[in-house]
Amino acid sequence: MPLLDHVALYLIATTPPAGPNAAWFERIVAAVRGGVQAVQLRDKPGSTESRRAALAQLRELIDGRALLLVNDDLDAVWSPESGRLADGVHLGRSDALTLSRLPEPSQGDGLREARARLGHDIALGTSTRTHAEVDAAFACGVDHVGFGAMFPTTTKSNTTRADPNVLAECTRSAPGPIFPIGGIGPAEIRALGLRRAAVGGAILDVKDPSAAAAACRRALEA
Repeated sequence: MPLLDHVALYLIATTPPAGPNAAWFERIVAAVRGGVQAVQLRDKPGSTESRRAALAQLRELIDGRALLLVNDDLDAVWSPESGRLADGVHLGRSDALTLSRLPEPSQGDGLREARARLGHDIALGTSTRTHAEVDAAFACGVDHVGFGAMFPTTTKSNTTRADPNVLAECTRSAPGPIFPIGGIGPAEIRALGLRRAAVGGAILDVKDPSAAAAACRRALEA
């Protein structure tokens, strides 16, 4: 069974421009208290060492109440001093390509390489937008995928909108969890009738992350 099979609400925790701080960590803890079941650390400008430090702090603060994943950094999953720090990795398209060993790199080959390096006890996810991408990702060893962007998002400026009808088809046929992503909050969850979602700003960028997470959970479970 995929590690994220029980997860309905997946938080994308993008670090502040100046790096993680106490208030940011507290907002993530509040989100978990409100119903978030998995947290992805998204620290694009950071180093492996800074991601390891953030993961170690999150692991202590969350204390097993949610799964912990890291974006695009296989080496951040483990620390020589602390051992395993994360339950999984999310690899975007470009980062999967960098892992490919083929003369003409492919996302699929990069995902297979990531799975070989991680083993089968670590969750592996990737980004998808079409039925073909979803099928290929699962065939290459991932156990869950993000699907989108479903709506405009401030996290990425160059996203192409995904088709909700294709999402529905993929959800029915995929062998593992699919998390719609991109501009999603309670209203968007209800509009699409979602049962899973990856949410970022609609939880972390509001006054009360705990209440926002609880509102997302209610919408997913309605």
